Amino acid sequence: MPRASSTITGFVCSLIAIGSGCATPPVTVPGLALRKVVIYRNGVGYFERGGRVQSDSVQFKVRKDEVGDFLATLAIVLSIPLAITFLQTGLVPRFPTAILATGLMILAALSFFTGLILDTVVRGRRETRRLHYLSFPAPGAE
Repeated sequence: MPRASSTITGFVCSLIAIGSGCATPPVTVPGLALRKVVIYRNGVGYFERGGRVQSDSVQFKVRKDEVGDFLATLAIVLSIPLAITFLQTGLVPRFPTAILATGLMILAALSFFTGLILDTVVRGRRETRRLHYLSFPAPGAE
């Protein structure tokens, strides 16, 4: 059980670090004490929290715009122990976990590119509406 709880703790820490950007309000997590804060020169911060999970399942609430980050973080957290085991032994004993991590990273990439395409479409449509609005003459100017 220690491996599972440390993996979940690392995942929660990574998720909290992703969700705490400059434009977002501070994250308050009851029951997870703040262990470490690192702020880099470019303003990106890393906040590490840790705690113990007492149940059989863990639920995460993720905003729509952070689903790709969530999936990528989950894939990385799952693949780190696999990479360490592979470097030590040359074997991948948990092959289903490797497949899961690969699938999650593919889903994260698809989510990122889908969001990028949709954002581009929205910006284009806004610009088209703005240009259409500007084609009308100003009131009182003839």
